[in-house]
Amino acid sequence: MTDLPLVSPGVHPMVSNAEYHADPAISASHLHAISQNPHTYFKKYLDPNRPPSEPTYAMKVGTFVHTAVLEPDEVDKRYSVCPTRKGSANYNRLMDAGIEPVTQSQWDQAMSMRDAVMNHPEAAWLLSNGKAEQSLWWDDEQFELRCKCRPDWWNGDIVIDLKT
Repeated sequence: MTDLPLVSPGVHPMVSNAEYHADPAISASHLHAISQNPHTYFKKYLDPNRPPSEPTYAMKVGTFVHTAVLEPDEVDKRYSVCPTRKGSANYNRLMDAGIEPVTQSQWDQAMSMRDAVMNHPEAAWLLSNGKAEQSLWWDDEQFELRCKCRPDWWNGDIVIDLKT
C-alpha cells in the first residue's frame, strides 16, 4: 500500500471541523462531487488555485442549529445575538473573539428548532447516548485510499445525520 495522508485510521473525537475538512482523505462529499463531474471534483478539492469556499446562509443556519441540538454547551461560546450591523464595533469585537454574530430572529429560530428536536420522543432517545462530531478515518485496501467520515452524532452503532 502507498503512503496515505495525514491522520491515522481510527476514531478521532478531538479533531476540529477545519482540521477534518483540510485532510485530503476521501469523504462522501468527494464522492458526490466526482460523480457529478471529475472537473467539478478537481476544482472543488484539488485545484491549488481554488478560492476559499464561503458558507452559504443555509449552511450557516444549519451549523448554528447543529450546534444548538448536538453541542448545546458550545452555543454561547460560538454564537451571540448582535443587534448592530456588520462592520460595527460590537460586530467586529465578536468576530475577533471567534464568535458568530446572529440576529435575535436567527437565535430564536435555532432555539425553536432545537426544542422541536429534543421534544420529539424518538429523536430525544436517539440523541440520549453518543457523541457529536467524532471524526473517523480508515483505509480502503482495494483502492489504496484513505477515507473519512464525520457523523453528526454517533453512538458506535447508530449514525444520526441532522438536517435543517
